[in-house]
Amino acid sequence: MKPADEDEDIASRLMSLQGDCPLLISLFDERDRLRYANPAFCAALAWRRTNASAGSN
Repeated sequence: MKPADEDEDIASRLMSLQGDCPLLISLFDERDRLRYANPAFCAALAWRRTNASAGSN
């Protein structure tokens, strides 16, 4: 199994456990590079960036 496949497998298993509460899932490699992020994580990151830039005006 390739590392990317392992990331997808781990993420899908975690997401199956989330129920009504969305999990923020992100997987990073040994150099702290983002390798996988689920839609809830991406939405939270976008929201944080939007609100951070709005607060700096």
